[in-house]
Amino acid sequence: MNPLHNPVSFHSNTHLDDYLSSCDPSLLHRGYSRLSSDGLLPHPAAINHHARESHIPYTLSHLDSTTRLEHPIHVHRSMSESVITQLITRISHIRLYAVITQLDDVLHVHSQGLPAIIHIHAIPSQSHSIKFLLELQHLPPASSSLFSLIQQLCHLVFSSDNIIFSCGNLQQSLALFESFNLFSLSQLIHVLDLQSLFATHWNSLHPHTAECLSHPTVVSDDCETDDTLVCLVNTDDLEIDSLHANLLDDYSGCTCPSDIRPYKGSQVTWSLHKALDSVFHQSLELPLISNLWSCGLDFVLTPCVSLDDQTIRQNLVSHLVQTADAYTSLYFFLGNSVPSLVPSNSPVSYSLSVASPSLPIFYLLADSHGRHLPSTITTSTYTLINTTVSGLHWFHPTRQNLSVQSLISSPEIFSHLSSCQRLLLLVGTNSARNTPASVIIEQISNIVDTIRSRHSQLSSTRAIAIAMVFPCYKTSTIFPSLTALTRNIQDYHALLHDLSISHRFLLVNLQIQDIHISRDRLHVHNRYSSLLSDNIIRSFTHSSLSTNQRRSIAARRRRYTKRRTQLKLQRHQSL
Repeated sequence: MNPLHNPVSFHSNTHLDDYLSSCDPSLLHRGYSRLSSDGLLPHPAAINHHARESHIPYTLSHLDSTTRLEHPIHVHRSMSESVITQLITRISHIRLYAVITQLDDVLHVHSQGLPAIIHIHAIPSQSHSIKFLLELQHLPPASSSLFSLIQQLCHLVFSSDNIIFSCGNLQQSLALFESFNLFSLSQLIHVLDLQSLFATHWNSLHPHTAECLSHPTVVSDDCETDDTLVCLVNTDDLEIDSLHANLLDDYSGCTCPSDIRPYKGSQVTWSLHKALDSVFHQSLELPLISNLWSCGLDFVLTPCVSLDDQTIRQNLVSHLVQTADAYTSLYFFLGNSVPSLVPSNSPVSYSLSVASPSLPIFYLLADSHGRHLPSTITTSTYTLINTTVSGLHWFHPTRQNLSVQSLISSPEIFSHLSSCQRLLLLVGTNSARNTPASVIIEQISNIVDTIRSRHSQLSSTRAIAIAMVFPCYKTSTIFPSLTALTRNIQDYHALLHDLSISHRFLLVNLQIQDIHISRDRLHVHNRYSSLLSDNIIRSFTHSSLSTNQRRSIAARRRRYTKRRTQLKLQRHQSL
């Protein structure tokens, strides 16, 4: 028997009464605290009282009236199969989900807590969500048809095609729930931690003050050690400075005002309550009872309970709904600042395999930004081959193995260029950090001309694409300040745009923003690797579809003749 799956009977009223009696009104004014494993924490009642006095209660203003009034669907052993079948149909097309997990520690069944609730909001739009919660301690037998339907529901939610967001490490939170055989953690590909995302977004808008950066301080939150590790790395591609030098990261000893940097350590994460306060100036109340999630929140599971007990259950469910809606508000707030967070309606679908001889070959030549993609990807319309060279420049004066201008003549890459129908060059960051923009543009011009002179199939306008440089805050000897580096990147993009017109190639924006950059100030953070991979795939797919949908030669001639006739008529009328 699964030790984490212990269907429990209704908790006796003494649990509820004892807990309620501990929350007498005097706690609201005495600043009552309780001792936890982490130290002395304010009691939820005191937190709620302070929030009500100083903030507007959180409201579901972003939701339509139907969604606000709709109660969540409870998924458990007593629900009808028709209800869950309808729910499966309703969410089958949805690709965005908010997820909350809840554990119980009242029973002390497991050292990490008893898995109790997975609360889910399926989000087809910003103003609407479909709410349901899984009561894990009240599931039907695994051999039943109802359990199979619940599995199907969970497979739809926890799919590799979906974006799932929560606060904190969701994979770690769901690890205890995986033993119920409702989903597989391996399918959680696009998972967003709102706490981390919000911290990065907030810090990007609130850099450390000059006084803080000039103040001597200890910059490491890690344990000190007498050991020293010396590594030899390719510093052209990756150099990690101390956290103190990074204008965006938090660090211990920060002296910035609290309204700029509320947290003073790199290991501290934003709380949901603090984020709601900072962005919406609203508060979210904590439940006074938080260890009874497995008691059966649906009245169907525990019909013979008092009105007080029913109220407690309703409050717990309301807290779950409000918390998930607060997650959603934060997600779309961040999405408005970072549009690439919001999923497209068509999820990317591809498989890892060897090149298919029946499909056209598309080729990606990339610097270390391409390292998250496998070497070969096969979609329904093409095969993508990826060559990633860490530290790659458009031209490197001393190292030919890091120079596109030299590598396009190497046997391996020359062979790929000869067989491909599309080429994407994801190069430029290393050059933009070390070379003036005007010089880089001359290098690219020569490279494009050389490729087309050797590979005639790449002569059309859409055959070659060049990616714009991602945000970069890693200064260099040539550009020692962020101002100089940013100006060079801006000049590079402006000149590259002009070159794309004169040399007839595509300029691709892969939608990587400041918030996606890791603390090394150069690379895309690992948590956004799938975002970058998907955008690369979409750029190739869009190019392929655009070409396939082009007019025939005869149609273009008719269109040209029609436009020429219209222009002659307009000139005649003007005379």
